[in-house]
Amino acid sequence: MVTRNAMLIARFLSFLCVLTLAVGVLLPASAQAQTQEGTAELFIELDDPDVKPVVGEMILMTIRGVYDVVITLEKMELPRVEGFDWVQIENDEWSREQVDGKEKSVFRRRIALFAKKAGDLKVGPFVHRLTVQPRSGGRIKMNIEAAPITLSIAPYPGGPDAWPFSAKLLEYSDEWSADPSTLGDGDTVVRTVTLSALGVVPELIPPQPPMRAYWLITFSPPEVREMILTEKGPITKVTWSWEMRPITGEPGVIRDYTIPWLNTETREMEMMELEAAPFGYASFAENKNALALTAGDGRPVLGVIALAGLAVSGVFLFGTLRAGPALRWGAVRRVALHALAKAAMMVAAFRKDPAALRRATGFFLDTAANPPDAEQVGALQRLDFMIYSRSGVDDEFDYFHHVRCFWAPLG
Repeated sequence: MVTRNAMLIARFLSFLCVLTLAVGVLLPASAQAQTQEGTAELFIELDDPDVKPVVGEMILMTIRGVYDVVITLEKMELPRVEGFDWVQIENDEWSREQVDGKEKSVFRRRIALFAKKAGDLKVGPFVHRLTVQPRSGGRIKMNIEAAPITLSIAPYPGGPDAWPFSAKLLEYSDEWSADPSTLGDGDTVVRTVTLSALGVVPELIPPQPPMRAYWLITFSPPEVREMILTEKGPITKVTWSWEMRPITGEPGVIRDYTIPWLNTETREMEMMELEAAPFGYASFAENKNALALTAGDGRPVLGVIALAGLAVSGVFLFGTLRAGPALRWGAVRRVALHALAKAAMMVAAFRKDPAALRRATGFFLDTAANPPDAEQVGALQRLDFMIYSRSGVDDEFDYFHHVRCFWAPLG
């Protein structure tokens, strides 16, 4: 009888142990951690809680866990944070530290946030999923949750249409492969701008500025962007380059470019400046020689079309001959050279020679009375793209349509 009662009591105690364990697994993480296996807490901590961040500015924070439990497995879940881009800047760190007079396990994960819009935005909650080993043996799963925080994000100070470019530190260089003011005929010069920005991810660096002029052939290789993660935040390095070659006979200047950015150390807007650059070109006579070589295979088509161009310009010459001697000579010279440029364009289009067509178009614009309009600029860009793109010459390119964008030889 005693043996039977002992067996019943043992079974009942076993049932209570199993029930207690099951109830422990189902308890909320905080209650489970605090009442059975010690304390377990998770926090979101800002590096500088007093700063009022703006759109695009880096916000450094740490997700810190303090655990007085034996952890066998762990996984930190960072769900998509609405209204932010984020990047983890360091590997997770575990350490043993004295907390509230007791040695505990401390977990840290470093995050850099970048707000995509202004307003009051919530960050979190984040959940640290743990598997712990209780003192009684076995395994228990615990979910430790960090309470969310709200960040007040101000608009970017550069204006509603400004690129939200902010950095703690910005360094850049602007280098030329040769002096652009002393280039020889046909020479190409390469301009390379390299910038390094602390506290920026690659997508927040502004796009590469254009370096274009109607008298200049410009090819821009794909830009290079890379990110380096450091304890102070991401460093983004960007390299921009332009291959440029002048094609007309008179000097020109590539305009200056300014890129505004917010210095988050001083909280002031600053300017990244790319200075204007003067270009020196081949002589006017050399340009004429290049045009004469367009039909260098000896065919008579150049002379025929040149005479036709001069004949078309005769009407204008008749009017200018009635002016004063100085004005008359300048006008005659310009109209005659403009007619040669038209003839060279027709020859190049007839031969389907894109390089010669580009030279002739540049000479046409150099001798024109007015700067190119939007249609002509677009035609130049399409021709440049065909010449300098990796795909090479486009068999479907309409050479005579290009000519008609500048003048109508057939009416």
